Amino acid sequence: MIILTRYSKYEIAVIILLSTICFTTSCGRKDFRRDFFTVREVISGNELLLVNDYKVTLIGIEANEETAHYLEEWYASKQKIRLTFDKKTPFYRLSGRSKNKRVYAYVKDKKGNCLNTDMLKKGLSSIAFPQPYLSDSLEKYLSYVSFMPETNDEIYFKPEKEEVLSQLESHLSNLKSACDYMSPITRDFAVSKAGNNPGEFNVRQICDIFSGIYTNWKYVNDPYGMEFFSPASRTIASSNLSGDCDDFAILMYSSILAIGGEAQIIFAFDENSGHAFVEVNVSQFGINNVLDQISGYYKNDFEIDEIYYREEPSGTIWLNMDYWAQHPGGKYMDSNRQILFLPHKNEYYESN
Repeated sequence: MIILTRYSKYEIAVIILLSTICFTTSCGRKDFRRDFFTVREVISGNELLLVNDYKVTLIGIEANEETAHYLEEWYASKQKIRLTFDKKTPFYRLSGRSKNKRVYAYVKDKKGNCLNTDMLKKGLSSIAFPQPYLSDSLEKYLSYVSFMPETNDEIYFKPEKEEVLSQLESHLSNLKSACDYMSPITRDFAVSKAGNNPGEFNVRQICDIFSGIYTNWKYVNDPYGMEFFSPASRTIASSNLSGDCDDFAILMYSSILAIGGEAQIIFAFDENSGHAFVEVNVSQFGINNVLDQISGYYKNDFEIDEIYYREEPSGTIWLNMDYWAQHPGGKYMDSNRQILFLPHKNEYYESN
């Protein structure tokens, strides 16, 4: 049964006004920066799953068994949390249609205690570098933990040129083996993501692959004291999309090549740490079109009015696909040296 109600012109005007205010101010939406949230489960030693299916990664925390135990004990109290963001954290929208459901934050309970800080104070975790969203509290956090080697000799030791070349050749060889983009497992995985936007290789397929990997990725360190490159197919089939930054880069690179795109893997270094990420060749699309496609794809997640890329003298345009960027074309992390690897061409070179 349908009931019709007669309103006066004045009442209709009030209803329209209230509806407009409600729409433009996201009435009824929760706000990541103001509201409290309920935790559904502890995913790992630095990740929480909220009841709205968003994943929260605790800024500045390296996951391990001790931090996982700490969060499990805390979770038993069933407290709600409030998220506090670093000034470098990208502005994030909360929408039911969001493709990106991971946020990076300092997590506080209802009493105002910061879980990130408490774990570092208790010595349960070291700061996991690189940490692009840890700037506001970095100096304070470094007073809790020691992330530098016991001796500084390693930092200032400069190996001979031959040793450096030998190491780069070894990295290239290992990357070639790990980037198995011709594997049926890798190919099927990439196609299952890119199939949301069928047709020839396109920008929205790039976004599909990035979001498909990024939103499900679980960060886990390499074995102690060694560099381990997990093959893309193994990360898909056996590791449940888990690993460190180079494993993420290998899977991203392999997935892009598996659907007909071109990419390169970058090893970037600063004074304290190294990092691996991917760039994808978007030269054929035109940079303005790339910006329009990405901003449209992530319209429920981010305000994107610019994208970050590397343009070579030849005109080739490489789009940033770093894990920490949170979306294709996000900001680059700071570094003072970069080595670019193209395993499919058996090439590497240092960036100018």
